[in-house]
Amino acid sequence: MQFTNEVNWDILDFLVAAIPLLSTGLACNFIIQKVKNTKFRIAICLAIFTILFIIWGELAVGIF
Repeated sequence: MQFTNEVNWDILDFLVAAIPLLSTGLACNFIIQKVKNTKFRIAICLAIFTILFIIWGELAVGIF
């Protein structure tokens, strides 16, 4: 947006990007606090990040 006029984002675009990032961070923080087994923590957080990347890719280019 600073270098070209081809990108025309508004506040809704930034909100749609912020909500999955915020919810992923909060979910992983919750898992780290509640789950005591380190292997389960890592597995659950990896699953959450995988879901984030799938959603992010869908929103960016529409993979599905």
